[in-house]
Amino acid sequence: MEISVSSHATRQLKKLPPDDRRQVEDAIDSLKNWPNAAKVKRLANRGDYRLRVGQYRVFFVVAGQVIGVTQMLTRNERTYAK
Repeated sequence: MEISVSSHATRQLKKLPPDDRRQVEDAIDSLKNWPNAAKVKRLANRGDYRLRVGQYRVFFVVAGQVIGVTQMLTRNERTYAK
């Protein structure tokens, strides 16, 4: 599988602390084992997936043999607030 990271996701990745950035980069590399990648969940009513990396969430789409990373968000107390 080929992994493509959008410019928006690249900018978000550069803002992370170095240790966290390394963990997220390693997790993104683990997506090459698709569909056997760990900590991945398909999002309901959407066509994309979520990869959980500690407090970070990496959102991506799968199109044929290409995985496109679209964005990364930090999970906080407001992420799932009602």
